[in-house]
Amino acid sequence: MLCFFCPVVITVALALLGRADLRSDLTGKGFRVLFPGDPGYSNESIPYNLRYDSQFRPAAITFPSTVAQVAQIVKAGYRNDYRVAARSGGHSYIADGLGGRTGSVVVDMRRLNTITVNSDTTATIGSGSRLGDVDLALNSRGRALPHGTCPYVGMGGHTGYGGFGFASRMWGLTIDNILSIEVVLANGTVVSTSRFVRPNLFWALRGAAPSFGITTSTQVRTHPVPLSVTAFTYGWEMPPAEVARAIENFQSFSQTNLPSRLGAQMLLFRGNRDGTVIFYFKGAWYGPTNQFPGVIQPYLNTLPRGFLANTTTGSYRRTAEILGLTDTLNTTVRPENDDYFYARSVMVPQSAPMSTQSLQALAQYLASTGYSLSGWFMQIELWGGQNSVINTVQTDATAFAHRNKLFTIQLYVSVSDHRIQPFPTRDFSFLDTIESMLQRDNADRWRNNPGAYLNYMEDGGRYRNSNTDLLRARFYAHAYTQLSKLKIVYDPTDVFRFPVGVENPTGGGNNADLEIHPNGNLRKCIDVQGNSGDFGDGTPVQMHVLFSAFKLDIWC
Repeated sequence: MLCFFCPVVITVALALLGRADLRSDLTGKGFRVLFPGDPGYSNESIPYNLRYDSQFRPAAITFPSTVAQVAQIVKAGYRNDYRVAARSGGHSYIADGLGGRTGSVVVDMRRLNTITVNSDTTATIGSGSRLGDVDLALNSRGRALPHGTCPYVGMGGHTGYGGFGFASRMWGLTIDNILSIEVVLANGTVVSTSRFVRPNLFWALRGAAPSFGITTSTQVRTHPVPLSVTAFTYGWEMPPAEVARAIENFQSFSQTNLPSRLGAQMLLFRGNRDGTVIFYFKGAWYGPTNQFPGVIQPYLNTLPRGFLANTTTGSYRRTAEILGLTDTLNTTVRPENDDYFYARSVMVPQSAPMSTQSLQALAQYLASTGYSLSGWFMQIELWGGQNSVINTVQTDATAFAHRNKLFTIQLYVSVSDHRIQPFPTRDFSFLDTIESMLQRDNADRWRNNPGAYLNYMEDGGRYRNSNTDLLRARFYAHAYTQLSKLKIVYDPTDVFRFPVGVENPTGGGNNADLEIHPNGNLRKCIDVQGNSGDFGDGTPVQMHVLFSAFKLDIWC
């Protein structure tokens, strides 16, 4: 039978064919895999941020235990025209560990969690390792690495977008300590990268890794554990005028000759009384204990007497527990609690601190409107200062372009009952207003958008839909131009695509060599569509459609 409407039929069939073999490509390959409807699928597809619960349904969730299996999974996604996403700790604020959309293939990295301290004091860390377990493994060998405080965050995602912690002013961001990376590319190829091997890819992976591949392990430079560390927390409940002064004074204090061994942040919460704000000054001193009072006292002298003044001197490990708000860094002891929240961030340039006017307006808003909401906090992290190692790195040395910053501000609001659906508009508006106020009241100082921190990822999709340039400026700044060029080289079909990831400027599209099983080949069906000018020869082509319980026979 000659198929006169074959071009239409084959075009539709080929679209189905791209997804026809995912199940067979992933089943019986030596690793666990879950598909929609399988026992355990629902639990494994719950995001850390419950605001995305039930929004994203992966096409498959896989659990490899070897690099070869990761490559096999990525190749299956590539061949079958699926997006692929790694989930190291599942801590993405906008559920990128589930692909950030429905229909992705999730590669759960939890079993690639080996941590080895090498004889040269470097360490090789599997991307499925959690930060708490990294601390324990390195600490047992007298070594340490700068990174965030939450023990449950996965190493793969954290290093992909920077990696900041209290020790970062002393040792740099996590990515500043990376020596080499093993990564699975979009076509399933496994390669190693460093400053000397594929340096362009190495550059991109340090700041935008999820858009270029799945990192399976990272070799890092480690540091000797300090002999002792002093953790400190001071607390006040203040009216807005005092809050504004406290932040402004800290800005001035931060730009003095502050030792890099001081890591600090300000934390602001809803006050216990209308018209007040709870203000904490918190951090760690990694130098000699007897030097701490002289370093910190000039700032404390600018503040009134508070309700809390607590310092604890102990081991590096114990301080990590205190800063991580936990009694153990061992993440196997208990599961992590999820949350139901919205977050944003903004970075403050070192050359343009927040103005007095902006701080006064901010403090007033937090003390008044902030009192009507609960569950919010504002975290002002000290990144810069004269001696910060973070800011000694050239802005084009890595794809993480946000150097020369004084602070990173995280805005966060959580709702205790996730059954409240949808997420309350007033909570969205509260954070959006804070960010807008900071931008507006510092517009004369921040002539260009000062940026945002990708590890405090927000709902960036709205920026793409309305203004792509704003997305680029906020998250990748000047690095985006080079990143988009490298995206074409290393992920030409956009396998690794996320709402706030680096987009392929050509539009991507999978050009993999699809197999037609069992009686035909792709060339014949392309011929039928007229690409070569020769129509089919009558060979039957069988296409097995994954989502239907029938076999589609097409005669060309």
